Amino acid sequence: MHAAGTMLAFKVTEQRRPMWTWLMPAVYFLAAAGCVVTKLRDPSAEVGVQGALVAVGFVAVWAVPGVFTSRSARVSVTERGLRVDGRPIVIHEATVEPLSRGAGSLRVRAADGLRTFVFGSYADAQRVLQMLSPSAAPATA
Repeated sequence: MHAAGTMLAFKVTEQRRPMWTWLMPAVYFLAAAGCVVTKLRDPSAEVGVQGALVAVGFVAVWAVPGVFTSRSARVSVTERGLRVDGRPIVIHEATVEPLSRGAGSLRVRAADGLRTFVFGSYADAQRVLQMLSPSAAPATA
């Protein structure tokens, strides 16, 4: 399953929220503010449908982003560094942390922000860290 030039490849789970999920609470609060403004401008206005939509939206706006906090990804280490789903990423710093049930997470500070990859095995996460260039791994005392 190794492509040409690939030294290691793993199926992992990336813990990262898509940008649109960060916007959902803001959109919800704008809609709720619109309902409040409508009621303040016209006290005789019924809140019925708008109020029901705001109430239903309150649950969804916090639950839906939680569903999209992780995704399946393929991490591979090549001679040129780390690739995620075939795309190279520029690494500034990388660390490994143990998780429950023998799993491990590789935290990478990349050019596009902090990214966390959960490996099924802590040893696999350590092996990926060791294979990255020395500039990616912080010096240990």
